[in-house]
Amino acid sequence: SVAVIGVPLTFPTTPVDGVMISGFLSPDESDRFHPTDVEEYLPDDYEFFLKYSDFGPLETEAFLDRLYASTDAKFNFLKKVIRGEVPGSEHVDLICFVLSETDMAQHYFRKQPTAEAHEEGEQIILEFFKHVDRKVAEVMELVEDWNVGLLSDHGFGKNATKHVHINQWLI
Repeated sequence: SVAVIGVPLTFPTTPVDGVMISGFLSPDESDRFHPTDVEEYLPDDYEFFLKYSDFGPLETEAFLDRLYASTDAKFNFLKKVIRGEVPGSEHVDLICFVLSETDMAQHYFRKQPTAEAHEEGEQIILEFFKHVDRKVAEVMELVEDWNVGLLSDHGFGKNATKHVHINQWLI
């Protein structure tokens, strides 16, 4: 069975052998869960989409509080799925988990109005990614005998000079 958690544009959810929770761009409707009672297992701070644009440049602390709370809630839910504590997750052998908070952090902190604020934002992003790394390590302890792949849909640094074409590599 599968667990699909937070994948963008997966609304409405498709009945799967397992668990499915819509991600980014899903409306606030019950059709974003399969099975429907999965919603009861989500932590209170689980956010489907933390919109960085809802926070002004002077609302850094409020944004950070929500960013960390949502990240922790998503990882806590993922660990429940791995342990089979969520309906439909009892025999999961494939998980696709998307954490959009890393993207939101970079959008918010890379658009600071001054060079000093931008530099401070870079440090905040680094600390946040260290936090995410610790959460990933916690998950890895639970799945030590699983095959795990981590990837990003894009970065925020300089233009890439090298590329990996996964479709070619898999052939």
